[in-house]
Amino acid sequence: MKLARALLIFVILLFCNDTCNAGIIGKDAPDISVRKWLTPNPPTQADLKSRVYVIEFWATWCQPCVKSMPHIMELANTYKDKGVIFIGISQDNSTRAVQKFIRRRKVNYHIAMDNATSRRFPFASIPTAFVINHTGKVSWQSHPLDPDFELAITRALAAAPQSLLADIDLGPFANLRPHLWGGKNFALAYNILKKETNSESTIGLKAAKILKTINSRIEDKTNQTHLLRQTDPVASFMFYRWIVHNFGSTEPAKPAETALKEFENDDNFKTELRATNAVFEVDRLLANCRRCPTCYIFNPECQWCAELNKPATTKAVELLTTICQHFPGTKAAAGAQAKLDKLNGNPPQSKSATNLQKQTK
Repeated sequence: MKLARALLIFVILLFCNDTCNAGIIGKDAPDISVRKWLTPNPPTQADLKSRVYVIEFWATWCQPCVKSMPHIMELANTYKDKGVIFIGISQDNSTRAVQKFIRRRKVNYHIAMDNATSRRFPFASIPTAFVINHTGKVSWQSHPLDPDFELAITRALAAAPQSLLADIDLGPFANLRPHLWGGKNFALAYNILKKETNSESTIGLKAAKILKTINSRIEDKTNQTHLLRQTDPVASFMFYRWIVHNFGSTEPAKPAETALKEFENDDNFKTELRATNAVFEVDRLLANCRRCPTCYIFNPECQWCAELNKPATTKAVELLTTICQHFPGTKAAAGAQAKLDKLNGNPPQSKSATNLQKQTK
């Protein structure tokens, strides 16, 4: 059985075409199709709309999958109150084996048996996790133990407006919920509530209560961003922009609008922002690198990775060098230099790397 599984993985890696490794970052996430949900109250496709969620492909017989599961459980517990949905899609054949496995380990997130979902998501090995943002697009893909996994979740949450309505009973204003999440129609829905507050009726009091909660939450987000501005101006700029984009033209969003104008008039900040965006471009480039048979994430110290990813790493080195030359003294340039040093490093090679060199000579 183990030999058959190993052979299957080898065949997948051997015949996986360019589309398998091309990456799906920035593209619409395919719909989920499962044979059977093994955990209670599973999410529907409608439940996932406008939500941040994580899909992980795994199997009970995959030791790296088993090793990464406690980390996913920890993240699921950390972000459950923020509305993030975690879904594990098993590549096992036996439903009973998976049920026994998740019951023994007390898995705290949704688990399902696959029904061709794995064919819709491009990946060459398991475990592989995907982060899908509130717009339904894949924003990150890699191994669950990648240090950037949690960062990808927090970035997706930062761009998602739905948490504003968490635990709010809209009552007679339920039809406004899609607009009160934020976006181009938020101000219109907000003003409808504001108009209703002029009435002393039950509906008017309900509107006033909802509006008070919304105002308080927008103000809290703005105040948190004010604090972040002191240590990470670029990150705070993105949060201000998110607040204005989703809740602009309303009273509680005015401080964020003022902060954005200040950033727009700051030449030093604009330089830092351009450098940071350039580093993000490098990250996206490396995120779509081809995966080698021995590494779960791109590893510049692995000769297999180096051989498979020559075009991507060459382009990344060029971009990082340009960042260091054009934006000296910026925080982003310091990060770019660290990435450049790692890509240009010459660590001791493993036996597998030495064998590969002999084969390619």
